[in-house]
Amino acid sequence: MNLGFGKNYLISLNRHKLRRENALQILGEENTILIEGIDGENYVGNEKWLNNHLAPTVIDPKGWWSISKICNGLSHKKAWATFLDSGDETACFFEDDIIINDRFNYETIEEIRDGLEAKENWGCVFLGKERNTIKLVDDVSYYALHSSNGWGGYKRFLDEQWSAHAYILNKKAAKWLFENQGVINKAVEVYLEFMPFDIY
Repeated sequence: MNLGFGKNYLISLNRHKLRRENALQILGEENTILIEGIDGENYVGNEKWLNNHLAPTVIDPKGWWSISKICNGLSHKKAWATFLDSGDETACFFEDDIIINDRFNYETIEEIRDGLEAKENWGCVFLGKERNTIKLVDDVSYYALHSSNGWGGYKRFLDEQWSAHAYILNKKAAKWLFENQGVINKAVEVYLEFMPFDIY
């Protein structure tokens, strides 16, 4: 799968072989770079590792936390670093539990590519979430990008919209995310919404 935004970066744990295989069938191996995810099972009970990677205070909209969230954040950071080293301008990031629903089509992707050309401050495009619908921003500057397929500016920090299983970043957004993520204090899907760039 080539969406016209550069390489696909697939984050996957080695022990999830079936999930990895299914994701590679969707994305195709030719345009996909596999990022070996950091597995929380390897660090359970390792207090030194936790102290090095977990902030004293965490921010979570659902009020719960796990070692998997720390490892997920570090795995995405690993993918961002690989993208930045590539020199490419944009990239697509996927977790290995992605699925394609019946609303996916390349026409929408083409409209997104065309629409973003006029938006200098864009940083991220979410390609999907856990919910069937995504709340968009009620703002004139975003409506210019709306199409018959209903994509546009993403309304941040809404309950039940969290998930980072599929998104596009440009170089400046990936650089900001990589440089500003120190010890993990929020889930990666929450952290993405803190970026100082427009999200669609």
